[in-house]
Amino acid sequence: MSLSIPSGKQIGFMALQGFGMFFTITGMAGISLILGPLNLIVKFEFTTMFGNVIYDFLFCIFLCVIGGAISFVSDAFIKDLSK
Repeated sequence: MSLSIPSGKQIGFMALQGFGMFFTITGMAGISLILGPLNLIVKFEFTTMFGNVIYDFLFCIFLCVIGGAISFVSDAFIKDLSK
């Protein structure tokens, strides 16, 4: 059994994939704060970022989409480099 050490490019794309996951998780947490379930669990007062629930929800959806795209593309590059 051989253990392959990732190259610098692979490590960079792994960091980029983690950044995409951060965006995705941040967007999901924002959606749960805006729509209410997380507010009931955490029990603290939440003020909207843009002053409107719809704009905040759309911004969090945008974060989820961008994070998913970054994660997907970086995963594709990691798989391509590991061949």
